[in-house]
Amino acid sequence: MKVVNLKKLTPFYILLSVLFVLTLIPKGNILLYLNTLHSVFWDRFFRNVTVFGDGAFIPVILLISLIFFKFKYTYQFALSASFQILIVLLLKQVLFTHINRPYFFFSEEVKATLNFVAGVKIRYTDTFPSGHTATVFVITSFLALVSKKKHRLLPYGLALIGICVAISRVYLLQHFFIDIYFGMFFGIASSVAGCYIVKKYPQKWYKKQLNIKWPPRVSAPIKKLLTTINIL
Repeated sequence: MKVVNLKKLTPFYILLSVLFVLTLIPKGNILLYLNTLHSVFWDRFFRNVTVFGDGAFIPVILLISLIFFKFKYTYQFALSASFQILIVLLLKQVLFTHINRPYFFFSEEVKATLNFVAGVKIRYTDTFPSGHTATVFVITSFLALVSKKKHRLLPYGLALIGICVAISRVYLLQHFFIDIYFGMFFGIASSVAGCYIVKKYPQKWYKKQLNIKWPPRVSAPIKKLLTTINIL
């Protein structure tokens, strides 16, 4: 019996496979190229989309899952998110604290030619890996794993959201490509690990959930969304 249905993560594996070759390009080159595509539209787009990788989304999703999901899925996401957070903190705060972000990587001459996006605070250190990218990919890959089989295109849409957030981190001069690539990898790997543990070691309380009665105006649209991804 298969413990984890990895087919649902096909678009995520495609991303990792196709983008791997780009990690071989000299550090900073991809960032410099994306910066040449600077425009008002892309500035606004990436400034807005990058927020979906904010770590604040993890407790929000945990709270929503606790209220509306079966305990099984809440536990699975809690495990996955915990793995992702621990990996990112270990790498950023312990193993690779000496690696600077793009702002300190380039010379003053190069920085003078860069286009900085208004309203975006530039960070200077702890570049590897990208926490925003790891966060959005642990969330999107988790949702892909628990989605219904009939919604075959949903994982592709989720992967698209993830890669947009990842690219935003490079476009906004916050990370190098290598940072977002491994952020993707660690986020996806964390989801797989969480799913594996939950399915490998089933518990009776997995099927239980909180029974909170909400007004129809509040519960109806949320339940419709959660039913789509096979959680209710």
